[in-house]
Amino acid sequence: MMSQVDQLDSGELLLSHDGVQGDAHCWLDLAATLRPRGVSLFRSYSRAESLARIRQGMVAGAVLDAGNGGVDAISLMRSIRSVDRSLPCWLIAGSVDRRTLEAAWELQVRSVLLQPIDVAVLTAAVLGGVYAVGRSN
Repeated sequence: MMSQVDQLDSGELLLSHDGVQGDAHCWLDLAATLRPRGVSLFRSYSRAESLARIRQGMVAGAVLDAGNGGVDAISLMRSIRSVDRSLPCWLIAGSVDRRTLEAAWELQVRSVLLQPIDVAVLTAAVLGGVYAVGRSN
């Protein structure tokens, strides 16, 4: 059973290499909102880079972009869980099927958010530990 944990309060919020897509202002707005809380955004461009930062203890949470299939993000999430079983993670997806949702649940993803992503919805999820599936448009 998944339980809500404390809000993100310091460290880095890692954006998976696919998660850097989309409007630049969305990520800038998120960065500006999180900065006063001591949280900075870090854009990771590879699986190895993401896992290395997590192993070093620099990451307070991760936003993973599943695109339209979800396979790569779920695979990365499995790798993250082999390194850190409790790291807060959020999944952004263009579309989600039942198998992806079940895998996200089993991997204890905090929220699955559908694209197009709204920075306010993502920020609320990251800061509030929301467990919801919803379209942000």
